Amino acid sequence: MYLVLGLLASLLISIQAQVVDDFNCTYVSPVKMKLTFTPTSVKCNDKLTPAQCAVYFPTDPVVPDDDTKARPPQCYSSLGAAPIEVPVQKMATEYCPKHCGYCCLTDAYSCQNKQNPAINCDTVTDAMCDDPAWRQIIADNCPNKCGMCQMGGCIDKAVDCAADPSICNNMNVQPFVNENCQRTCNRCNGTGTASTTASPGGGTGCSDSSTSCATWKTNGFCTNTFYTNDQKKQYCGRTCGLC
Repeated sequence: MYLVLGLLASLLISIQAQVVDDFNCTYVSPVKMKLTFTPTSVKCNDKLTPAQCAVYFPTDPVVPDDDTKARPPQCYSSLGAAPIEVPVQKMATEYCPKHCGYCCLTDAYSCQNKQNPAINCDTVTDAMCDDPAWRQIIADNCPNKCGMCQMGGCIDKAVDCAADPSICNNMNVQPFVNENCQRTCNRCNGTGTASTTASPGGGTGCSDSSTSCATWKTNGFCTNTFYTNDQKKQYCGRTCGLC
């Protein structure tokens, strides 16, 4: 009996590794078979700079699937050790969730998934969260799996759209923008969900699909013979008087 208990204790210690006291946003890594921080533990942004977070919550930031380092103890305790102090933990989650590995506790992950989802939410992986082919499906069905709870279904299929907002006004890539950067470039419909851009000349509706039509018109887009009337109608039909 004691031998069994001893073996179980040894197994628990080996699985736990460096994660101690606060087990939020952790899981047993299927690769290392040890308790580590989940990929979603750091899938958000800090409100403070990395330098500021390091001052308020000393030691290195959390690294997902790293079984050699613990969460900075100041992230959950003013004493730097257990017990967990909820006010301290809430402050860390508010200002430095990525540094402290608390992204899974933020509002982005706090909603319920669809009651009858089109996919099995338990099978959603971190790689799927960044896959353009899956992001809209996940946002509609399993938003809390990828931190999409605050997006209202309006997402960027391409995860790096926000890194270069100027793409929203680049006439040469509007088809890509309308399909893949709807959140960053304000291409969603009034309900917050992603919209579908009509093909040139298709349908009876006529509107501006770009928010930059007024600027483009000033620069001569509506009268420029380089663009066909179908292209002008697709992007700035109302502004160019083609409705």
